[in-house]
Amino acid sequence: MIADEAYVFAEEIKEEFAPTEQTPEKFPQALTVMLEKALYHSDSAETRGEDSVYEQTIDTMGANRYILDLEDLYVHFPKIADYREQIQWKDEAIAHICQFYEIPLNCCNCFYIPATDGKDYYVFTAWQGGSNGAFFVCLTERVGDDFVWINKFETQNEGDGRVIQYEDEFYYIFWQYNYNLKVYDALKIHRLKDNPEEETMVIRYLPKQYIWKPSCLASPYLTNTDADNEIDAYIAQVKDEITSEQYLDRGTSRYAADVYYGEEEMVDFTLGAYEKTVYKMDIANCGEPVYLWKSMFEPSSIHAAAHLRTKFFLYDAQTASERELDQLGQYDLQIGIRLVQMWFQKIDGKVYTFRMYHVSGYNYMLNVMLLEQDKATQVKAYLLSPQREFVVTEGEVFTTKG
Repeated sequence: MIADEAYVFAEEIKEEFAPTEQTPEKFPQALTVMLEKALYHSDSAETRGEDSVYEQTIDTMGANRYILDLEDLYVHFPKIADYREQIQWKDEAIAHICQFYEIPLNCCNCFYIPATDGKDYYVFTAWQGGSNGAFFVCLTERVGDDFVWINKFETQNEGDGRVIQYEDEFYYIFWQYNYNLKVYDALKIHRLKDNPEEETMVIRYLPKQYIWKPSCLASPYLTNTDADNEIDAYIAQVKDEITSEQYLDRGTSRYAADVYYGEEEMVDFTLGAYEKTVYKMDIANCGEPVYLWKSMFEPSSIHAAAHLRTKFFLYDAQTASERELDQLGQYDLQIGIRLVQMWFQKIDGKVYTFRMYHVSGYNYMLNVMLLEQDKATQVKAYLLSPQREFVVTEGEVFTTKG
């Protein structure tokens, strides 16, 4: 329900389509605008379905014309025809093609560009392996049953890659995957000509500012406190900082965000086997400090997104021993809505807990709690959704090397 509320809010604040003012050097401006429109209309919706605006857009440029289906493969690669009865799926056919033709192993897709200069061209894509799911794309010229490599390049992921044609040029286009947020959030296109590795364009639709809204779902559970105005004033003071790229993933960083701190006090020792910097704060407003450490964890899994790891302890200085508060901490992988920041701030004499959650896409939720010994009171809950602008980058090269 929170994700649905965030989706509706994001659509409500969405501005009218406005193409980037950047002028591409190696790509037609009209093509750039077409893809920006597709990305704009696909945002906050199902981006990769057959009925999506994006799919309809690239279909007009041959996305379904140049990809070879199972029956096409028998025509283009007749050596596998004798194994027709053994083959049920396209990937099985491609495996046979790799065996009988000198095609890159782990090939998963094949595209045919009909002869325009007396030559036939084929594009093969193959999985590179590894947790980042990288692919390489190979453009070849067919000479009889041989495939002469013209050039190849790497892509961050497969992203439903397709060969398309615009005017007299052929391109390879795919949805680029954001491994921090675990969403497909950019379109990348390679010009299939002299240097497709560097003749690239990435179109991103990135947050330029965040709009805040009290969560309707949380409203019945919120409790007014004497410090409401002070809390609002504190949030107004820090909102630009906590929604910056440093602490909130806004689509440009390769790495997870830094950990945000409020008024937690750093202490000069580590607890037990935990070598990370330790802080303390009377988070339960009971007169006894709780010791904690937290760090951002970046899973290697392509499904589990970066999230905050935390551990909490009570510490006995006389015996120099600690007791972990297991039910307060978070350590395991988080799927779906996930905690990305948690910090503590003293307001009007009491310590409040601020928790930021990633909901979907670039949408977040901030929850404010007051803990008083064993009593928990929900005080504030906001949805944060961005208004966006297009950012176009040319020449962005992806590589798994180094």
